Amino acid sequence: MEITFLIGNGFDIGLGMKTQYAQFIPCYIQNGKDKKKVLKDFSEDLGDNADKWSYFEKQIGEYTLKFSKENKQDLIEQIEDFEKEFVAYLLNEERKLELDDSGKIGQFFQEKILKFYETLHPESITTIKEVFNTYKASGHNYNFVSFNYTQALDKCLEKIPNKKINTRKISNTIYTDTIGGIIHVHGLCNQFPLMGLNDVEQIKNPELAKDSAFVKYLIKPSLNELHRMGNASTASKMIDRSRIICIYGMSLGETDLLWWKKLILWLNGAKDRHLIIFEHDDHFSRSTQFGWIRKMDSLIDKLQLYSKNTGIKVESLRDRIHLSLEDIFEFPLISEEKESNDQIKNYGKTIEKLQESVDKSTQIETGKDKTLK
Repeated sequence: MEITFLIGNGFDIGLGMKTQYAQFIPCYIQNGKDKKKVLKDFSEDLGDNADKWSYFEKQIGEYTLKFSKENKQDLIEQIEDFEKEFVAYLLNEERKLELDDSGKIGQFFQEKILKFYETLHPESITTIKEVFNTYKASGHNYNFVSFNYTQALDKCLEKIPNKKINTRKISNTIYTDTIGGIIHVHGLCNQFPLMGLNDVEQIKNPELAKDSAFVKYLIKPSLNELHRMGNASTASKMIDRSRIICIYGMSLGETDLLWWKKLILWLNGAKDRHLIIFEHDDHFSRSTQFGWIRKMDSLIDKLQLYSKNTGIKVESLRDRIHLSLEDIFEFPLISEEKESNDQIKNYGKTIEKLQESVDKSTQIETGKDKTLK
């Protein structure tokens, strides 16, 4: 049986990494003071509209309204400059991870993956256990589709000895549950990171939305096709063969609408498929009867919005959509002392060195399942 996790930025945050756009933007603004005017203008816009730019990819669509066909290259240059600095910043965060205690890290993630459904409500737990019981006479593969540019996930899973999650004996036959494939659907810091929108409709400038030469630089599904890395097609196949899919550390944002629609079609395709969503919510209260139902209703409504033109009523799938509000993979790997001692004092020069190391170290990996050795 195949179980697949879709992993978002919440995973890296749970390790202690400061990987949110809102945390990087002040660094970018600081470094933009001495840049040429077109890049300095972008830094100023980031500063003036910080709240909007914290949803960076979505805001790109709105930002196109400030441009025309005549100066569209300025926008491309701005995004390219931002992206280069952002991936260098992410690499700097990633190198802060303290990964020496392999045994402790491996054991933590091994246990959390094996018991991933135990934070669900009781009836949901029973349902998921029934799925496992149905497929007990087979090995279970735990796959991962990462939407992150970092390799923090990979480095944590590498700590699991022999990528083995569990061993079971059924009727004198031994079955082994293992870490399966890992795919970075939007690339890596040093391997064509894809940053942009889901479709042309999200480009708010109607003139540029009709400009195919411009559009190809901003639409993530098209970018995946043009790079020919096979990441999206491999991830799609991984989803198709799964019985259980878990979404962790993701906000279900509209710039990844392609994948939410894909999941709805997948869930609707067979009655023994189940979708588990792990949502982070610091403000949720269990002290009334209303909060949980509101949250589920909101989730169903959002998925219904994303499933337009499919003919699927997401409400009919409610009993196979499960919700957990626990951060099961939260495991800080950056100490406060390390954080305070590793601040970027000369941000500009540090970024330049990191960018140079990215360019020199880039190696092409195929879009096949990246199975841990």
